[in-house]
Amino acid sequence: DRSFTGSIDEGNAQDQYNVKDASARLHVQIRDVVMPEIERYVLGKWALGGGKIVGGAAPTTDTLLGLIQAGASYMNNSYVPRRGRGLFISETYAAMLPNLSNLTYLDQLGAQALTENSLPRVAGFDVHVVPDGDMPENVYFILQHKDACPFAQKLAKYKIQKDPMGIDGNVIEGRVRYWAGVLAEKCAGVYVYAAADSVLAAPQIAMSGAVATVTAAGAEIGYTLDGSDPRYSAGALELASGGTVTLKDGEVLRCYAHAEGKYPSGLAEQAYSALLITRGGRMSLPAHFGKGGKWMALVGEIFDAAMALMDELSAEGEARCERTEDYRHRTPAAVNMMLAELAEMVGCRGEWLPVEGLDDPVPGVGAAYARGAMAYGLAAALLVDENPGSAAFFHERYEELRNLHLARLPARPERIRDLYGGVEYGGFSRW
Repeated sequence: DRSFTGSIDEGNAQDQYNVKDASARLHVQIRDVVMPEIERYVLGKWALGGGKIVGGAAPTTDTLLGLIQAGASYMNNSYVPRRGRGLFISETYAAMLPNLSNLTYLDQLGAQALTENSLPRVAGFDVHVVPDGDMPENVYFILQHKDACPFAQKLAKYKIQKDPMGIDGNVIEGRVRYWAGVLAEKCAGVYVYAAADSVLAAPQIAMSGAVATVTAAGAEIGYTLDGSDPRYSAGALELASGGTVTLKDGEVLRCYAHAEGKYPSGLAEQAYSALLITRGGRMSLPAHFGKGGKWMALVGEIFDAAMALMDELSAEGEARCERTEDYRHRTPAAVNMMLAELAEMVGCRGEWLPVEGLDDPVPGVGAAYARGAMAYGLAAALLVDENPGSAAFFHERYEELRNLHLARLPARPERIRDLYGGVEYGGFSRW
């Protein structure tokens, strides 16, 4: 919100009720005072709100075009429309454009002369040269799409005060209101290239069970658990470096680092599923509460039940005897196959550590399901070669129990990314 006041001396006033002089004075105020401030404000908003902020070395005549093309590739891969793109570059680095060592890659170079007021399109971007003092600190250039960066400006009020008390002449007053930002759903349309030491690194996330420890050296951390982008979400929460967040089943932790005087980092993400629990970057087995516990069963309990179904128990009623040794060796692989199949069906895509022996707990399923349905599945897998008829019977029963188990699982709502802007964006697509 910018206001200004200026006086017009009576001796310099012209006819037509000062309209010409007042208009000229207003133009000077806007050109020399208001517009530079608005430009700095807008570029600063873009620099802090860019969907992709890259840190690197200062461009040279040999590297500038490659850096711009890297930004163009990012936008292409993010499906940002090619029409409507702009390159905002400071005077210092814009001076390199006519001297690029690889000029053959400039668009329509032969048709557009490099004159004082005309630059060719570079890598599909219209070039806008910005005074060095108006570019955000440590920013070399900004690539943007006009639809990603809403900007509103209007002259809210203008008037001439005739002969106010204490002034020999007239006074003009004006007020300009403006706003700029980056749309969250179109943030890929703003790409910022800045000095390496001015851009924060993405936070590191370490999982222990359902607890995430988030670290970002020298920065605060903003995060969300509802799938929204914390850089733009009004509901984003704050966390100090080294703080912890406890996730619920199905939640996704999305976080970024921010600090005064630095440009924010990119996003770091971590999903959590109770089926398979993350530890040390891989999915590992949850703790076992003991044989007979209500939560989990052991692989050996599935094996014992399968041997009973197959009538392979010893005379003493033991499943683990000499004649079942081959079955014991094959059991972990068969159990892992059923677990992987179940994980796929319930939508768990995480990497996980397989069971390796009969004493391992069975992750992610209740003891009743493990000892019941999975026992039939194991029996089917072990008999598929030596007794196909019995294997088919056991497999049919396994699928019946598995489908009943899946049908009883509660529905899990998932956030749908809004790819369609609707009428507020002037069309059906996000762009």
